[in-house]
Amino acid sequence: MSVLAYSLKDEFIAVEIEGPVRPADLESAFSEIEALHRGTSSLRILLADRGSGLIATPAELEALSTAAGHLFDSPSVRIAFVAQHDLQFGLGRMLSVFMERNGIELNVFRDEAAASRWLVDPPPPPA
Repeated sequence: MSVLAYSLKDEFIAVEIEGPVRPADLESAFSEIEALHRGTSSLRILLADRGSGLIATPAELEALSTAAGHLFDSPSVRIAFVAQHDLQFGLGRMLSVFMERNGIELNVFRDEAAASRWLVDPPPPPA
């Protein structure tokens, strides 16, 4: 059974992931977060993988990113994914490419403190 625990930090929403999780579980989490924060000018999410064992195919990750692109109505969405294991780190990197195609900025980290700093730092100006 997967566990997705939400908490509101000062400047972002933290989601702790434990147990087996599939992309559909993350899509449900994104849907709940978007419903609670609809209309905000920016949305910051920290996904902290606590050894969940996230496994996904590239097609599942692409579908997740497409769904997220349709869900989030905030003009500025940043997601930090903290991965404990190499496989989840690699999947996170692949997801970041798909998310970028859908206008969502996702970065993958090993260190939660670095991920938190990245979320609250202002994004660089457009080139």
